[in-house]
Amino acid sequence: RRRKKIYFRRYEHSLLENARTIHCLGKSEVDGLQAIYPNNKTRLIPYGFDGGNTPATPIAPIPYIVGFCGRIDIYTKGLDLLLSAVSLLKSHIPAAELWIIGDSAERPELEKSAFRLGVSASVRFFGSRFGEEKLDLLRQCHVFAHPSRNEGLPTAVLEAASLGIPCVVTEATNLG
Repeated sequence: RRRKKIYFRRYEHSLLENARTIHCLGKSEVDGLQAIYPNNKTRLIPYGFDGGNTPATPIAPIPYIVGFCGRIDIYTKGLDLLLSAVSLLKSHIPAAELWIIGDSAERPELEKSAFRLGVSASVRFFGSRFGEEKLDLLRQCHVFAHPSRNEGLPTAVLEAASLGIPCVVTEATNLG
C-alpha cells in the first residue's frame, strides 16, 4: 500500500495534474479515480458496444445453462457470488447448470464451495478452452454471467454478446 502511494505521488499524480481531460471507461474507474485524485477533469466515455437487435435466445426447459468464461479468481471475478446465485436459481429452475470455462490454482477451492452450497452436481468445470472449442461451449449457454468486482475489459462478455447470448454483468465490468 505504501509503495503504491509513493508511486502515485511520484509518477501518476503529475500526469493527472498536467492532463486536460482524464478518460474513464466505466463508473467504477470514475469512482476509483475520484477517491485517490478528486478532480473535475474526469470524463466518462464508455465502450462503444451496441448489441443491436439481436433476437432473444429461447429458454430451453432442460437444462438451463448459465455460462462463465475467464480466469478462476474467486473474489475478483465474483465466482463466490455466482455460486450463491446458482443455488438460488436451482430453487426456481431445478434443471439449471453453471458451466465454468477457465482454470487456475483456485479451482479446487471453488469446487469445494460448490459442494458446500449443495450445487456441485450442477456445476461443470471445463478447464481452459480456446478458439472454436470455447465458442462451441458458449453457444450452448442460455445466459452468460460475469459478476466481477473489479474489471478492465472482460473480453469473454464481448464474445458471448457477439454470439447473441444475453449477458448479466456487474457495474464493475464497465459493460453494463
